[in-house]
Amino acid sequence: MEHNQNEFELSIQKFYTPEELDILQHAVIGILGAGGIGSNCAISLARSGIRHFIIDDMDTVELSNLNRQSYFPQQVGAYKVDALTEILTHINPNITVEKYTDFLTKDTMLQHFSNADILVEAFDKVESKVDFFLL
Repeated sequence: MEHNQNEFELSIQKFYTPEELDILQHAVIGILGAGGIGSNCAISLARSGIRHFIIDDMDTVELSNLNRQSYFPQQVGAYKVDALTEILTHINPNITVEKYTDFLTKDTMLQHFSNADILVEAFDKVESKVDFFLL
């Protein structure tokens, strides 16, 4: 489904050729982990014009996250993927997010992120990083 451009998207047009903006708006970015790296990366990508994300993180927002992750006090207790989706769609209402809150294994990584054009590995645990790089 194609979206009409909103004020945000109209405002970033001056930074890209029409072809570049089209590439950004149709790319699918997979974010594996929505903590300090993943949340900040997703927000920067959204501000760059990316519209489509696949995000997986099983954690919820905690008070201890607020000093280094892009969440707000009212989001404490929410799944990070839900809180991040809220932030991303505040930046650009045309953003779509396919969300998962399960522990990623090699199999679920392949299932969840098979449509992603680019993957951002933002895991906390070394074991998950190893699984990702062994795919």
